[in-house]
Amino acid sequence: IPLVLFLAFENLPKLFALLLDCGTLDHPADGRVSFTATRFNAFASYTCDTGYRLIGSASRVCQEDGTWSGGKPTCVLKGRLLSYPCFTTPK
Repeated sequence: IPLVLFLAFENLPKLFALLLDCGTLDHPADGRVSFTATRFNAFASYTCDTGYRLIGSASRVCQEDGTWSGGKPTCVLKGRLLSYPCFTTPK
């Protein structure tokens, strides 16, 4: 195989990744998400409205498989306790 052709095939997954679009992200309730692009290596950052705090990652990156890294964070009212499942003692 000629070297030029070999290099083209070797870089095909990377070139294909540049064409993928991760799509837009929804704002969390009581917060905002900011991003300038939705293609490979694009960066998104989350913030919460005044009086709320972010639970989860404040940033996500568009990955080469066309999905955003991590999960959507949430904004909770500051000072509010998070709810956890109740545990009961067996009888």
